[in-house]
Amino acid sequence: MTSSRLYATEHEALLAGVEAVFRRWTAMRLARGHAWAGAETDELIDELAADIVALILNEYRREDGSSVPYSATTVVSWLYDFFEDDCTADIEDGSVEQVGEVLERLRAAVAQAATSSTRGADGPLCVPEVDRLVDAVEREGVAGRDAAAEVTATSTDGDSSDEDDTGDDSAERWNGGEAVDDVAVMRREPEVDEEGFQVVRSRRARPYRVP
Repeated sequence: MTSSRLYATEHEALLAGVEAVFRRWTAMRLARGHAWAGAETDELIDELAADIVALILNEYRREDGSSVPYSATTVVSWLYDFFEDDCTADIEDGSVEQVGEVLERLRAAVAQAATSSTRGADGPLCVPEVDRLVDAVEREGVAGRDAAAEVTATSTDGDSSDEDDTGDDSAERWNGGEAVDDVAVMRREPEVDEEGFQVVRSRRARPYRVP
């Protein structure tokens, strides 16, 4: 059994959890492995993870400096924005909402750990919810590997025979169980500029979407 990890801050724990969720999400793995957002795909995914963490911690700011209040609906909206605007892809399998629910549980788990009476003043955090996600990524061999070696852009048959069988109920598949490999994606022709380069729009440059 893997020993519990200790996280120095809420930010560190949340970022580890969000990144693990992204690495377990087939649509995100396809986007990264096949550079759906062009040469900046990795950077945009990392930026999205960092923005979600900042939003959860009430640290995300609009361009005018005003604070953006956390909302689970906003997180889902940002996820859709990433795929629709940056990747020119429509995710139609319901996984965006599912990931939003997982991130909401992650937020609650980290908040609970941060206020735990066993933590002590400014002590490290122990967050089993994050540990389960990170452990699952390590078991599946996703971390640090090219996602193209795991999945192909045309695979939609949900074959997860190479995943570890944890015996978890399907409702817990994102909670350290098996990754979701059923994905229905419709790719649209990417927008290109007059020089033929793919246009990528960062969410930071787009107006904040009010839920």
